[in-house]
Amino acid sequence: MAVLLENEYGWVLDHKKCIDRQYIGTTDKATVLTAGQKEAVYNIVEEMSMNLGTMNFELKRDLFAVNRPFLMDSQFQAETMRNEHGERRRERKRKRKSALSVGEQQARVYHDLVKDKIHAAYVELKTIFQPEDPHQPNLSNNAEARKAAMILGPGDSLTELCEMGGIPQTGDRNGIQLVGGMSISEPSDVLNQPLFYDGATPTVVSLLGERYLLPAHCSFLLSDITHVQLLTRQCNNQYNLIVLDPPWENKSVKRLKKYQQLNNSDLINIPIPKLATAGCLLVVWVTNKEHHRSFVKDELFPAWNTEVLAEWHWLKVTNNGETVYDFESTHKKPYETLILGRFSCEGGQERHYPSVPDWRLLISVPCSLHSKKPPLIDVLKRYLPEKPKCLELFARNLMEGWTSWGNEVLKHQHLDYYQKEGT
Repeated sequence: MAVLLENEYGWVLDHKKCIDRQYIGTTDKATVLTAGQKEAVYNIVEEMSMNLGTMNFELKRDLFAVNRPFLMDSQFQAETMRNEHGERRRERKRKRKSALSVGEQQARVYHDLVKDKIHAAYVELKTIFQPEDPHQPNLSNNAEARKAAMILGPGDSLTELCEMGGIPQTGDRNGIQLVGGMSISEPSDVLNQPLFYDGATPTVVSLLGERYLLPAHCSFLLSDITHVQLLTRQCNNQYNLIVLDPPWENKSVKRLKKYQQLNNSDLINIPIPKLATAGCLLVVWVTNKEHHRSFVKDELFPAWNTEVLAEWHWLKVTNNGETVYDFESTHKKPYETLILGRFSCEGGQERHYPSVPDWRLLISVPCSLHSKKPPLIDVLKRYLPEKPKCLELFARNLMEGWTSWGNEVLKHQHLDYYQKEGT
């Protein structure tokens, strides 16, 4: 079970276990496929399969080797020198060289509103962790996790493919049915094209020369925001849960060119009313920028005819239960925000689900890969129908039974991020 602890304040989650359980009994096949079988729905007939075995895959353990709070390199070097000389750390407040900006003032006001609530819940939930000796020196600054985060996987090849542009004029773009061991080498068969894997067990496929893990019963669309409408061709008004982790505009990200960013008008134009069924639960991850939080609650949800239900927080901790950053850090906060709402549509038959509590705390050890959030289905399923249809937008990985969309939708499925269980 990926939920390690639950109480009235929230949940402690095992992020790694939630992912790993999807890849128990993965089949790895070398498949020879007949050519020339592409029709409107891209039927590709499996002619011969050689089973290379069944195995269990897991995310590389070093990705979760977050054993001490993160320090900036300069802080770590200073602490290392103090430890070598037997000196005690002196807490000194950094003096700001300039006044707080409007955004920083708003962020501080919000932090002052939520920090006590988050900390009180944290105290009640962290009992499951085994604390480390506070006097034990920080010898590595999570070097293993930092190194694992540098794994390239497919690199930027997926986003570069999406930037190529227009929809290839082949077939009706109704989708390709994947089978275990399939190898696809043509970009036109992957880009702007729904792909479906209906297998009951996870498998490995080769796409554009790279090997990827697929969980059971998954589907995905690799495209940029200009082709998100393709999702509506397959699944009008069918999803009970839609999770979004948008690439919010951010000055440091823009400066470092870490990933493409979207402006607010692009988000509003996502066709949620054509994707969501009546009563669909929408969950949006937001950064600790007040204008993003306000935009979701005051503009985005109203534009999607969605009622704001709750505002939850995810608190990131080490394997010993310490927060990865100090609560009062001026550099980064140890928590992120989720905003939850219910979609309603005219003429749609509303179903009644258990009420979503207006606040809860999720706690987990974060994956060191950039912006990899913990899966939410284990805590959200109680607010959904028995067999919900789920969609993740701006996804970088796939989930069993889900549909996923994004311009890096396969990134964290790359085999480079996984190891065979027990190795």
